[in-house]
Amino acid sequence: MIRFDDGEKGTGQAGDMTMRDERTLTAQPLSARERGLLRRGYELFDFFSDRLREEHEQMRQARMMRQRKQMERSLTAPGSNTLNSCVDNMIADQTDNMPEAKMVPEREETARSAEEMSDVVSFVLYHAGWPGKYQMLMEDTVVTGTGVAEVFWDDDMEDGEGMVNVIAWHPEDFYPDPMYENIQDGRGCFKVTHTTVAWVEEHYPQAKGYVVEDAYANQDEEAQFDAPDGDAKTTLIEFWYKRYDAQKRRTRVHMAQFAGKALLYSTETGYGVPGGERTYREGVYAHGQYPFTMFKYRDVWRKPFGTGLIHDYRETQNAIDRYAKYIDDNARESSIQRHFVRRGSGIHVEDVADLSKTIIEWEGSDIREVMQTIQAQPLNGQVYQMMQYLADTMKQDYGQSYFFLHQVK
Repeated sequence: MIRFDDGEKGTGQAGDMTMRDERTLTAQPLSARERGLLRRGYELFDFFSDRLREEHEQMRQARMMRQRKQMERSLTAPGSNTLNSCVDNMIADQTDNMPEAKMVPEREETARSAEEMSDVVSFVLYHAGWPGKYQMLMEDTVVTGTGVAEVFWDDDMEDGEGMVNVIAWHPEDFYPDPMYENIQDGRGCFKVTHTTVAWVEEHYPQAKGYVVEDAYANQDEEAQFDAPDGDAKTTLIEFWYKRYDAQKRRTRVHMAQFAGKALLYSTETGYGVPGGERTYREGVYAHGQYPFTMFKYRDVWRKPFGTGLIHDYRETQNAIDRYAKYIDDNARESSIQRHFVRRGSGIHVEDVADLSKTIIEWEGSDIREVMQTIQAQPLNGQVYQMMQYLADTMKQDYGQSYFFLHQVK
């Protein structure tokens, strides 16, 4: 976690920041306003990250179950694919029924304009590759509970002339205000990209020499990945926030980017922006809203993220996998016969263990007195019946449940 005091020097706890980090915070030539924005952004990001840790961890667990890497699964028995089959079917249903853009006229005389605007929006979505991105959003929605779409103006599209674009951003790397169910009511939201110092400095030359490796790049699953030789990992954080103009009674939305404790870009102050502060004097978008739309499988009261199909059925799937493990273990034990031979009985245990020998000589009367063969008893039939019952119940519940997909801007 990064902490700042009221001055211009970082005063984090031991281990939070290196001496080089502290020098970087004071070395970058920023105004007091820009330094305050950087400080506020990191403070909010730390707060949001801490409060959303449980939701993000549940999303990662749901991804693991989607990949059939759940803890309850047997290492030897083939895992059941019942839940994954339900997820696949639901995503296919939503993709087949993908909604189309349709503008509704306010008055009869505007019907022609509404029809033309519907064609325009459909054209924009087609060039943005909307069908494929919608499928990605449905995957995120059904599995993790939330899909995040960003609608923005992309200057690189149409050979540099610009065009509206849509991207699907995985919710594990999205941080809305945890205090509000509707992200538009929040103090801000963050979009995170895990990258390297060299990549950031190449794309943001105004911050070259001030970007360092940060602690966020080594948290959770990111700790498993290494940066290329001679480079260091860092986290590019995109911070969206609002400013309210009381005189004009309107809200302006602004965006700032920072990485490795360095400011990269700010639409409010003009840092790194061609044209400076005047370019975005009225905010990034005229509507004054965060450019994100969230799709939720099921709403959670007073929470920005929803829950998904895997949240509903992961315990059932775990139980199915446990019963499959019981059956597999019993089948393996039943395939092995164990022989108990009395010591000194005159029976050569090597002959008993050698299954190629069909005749074994032995001096004595009843061999059952000195040797017994034991095989594992078959499982109670209720084990298989219970496993089948759980699988059938999941399929039945899934087929009878109506899928309410909540779209929240």
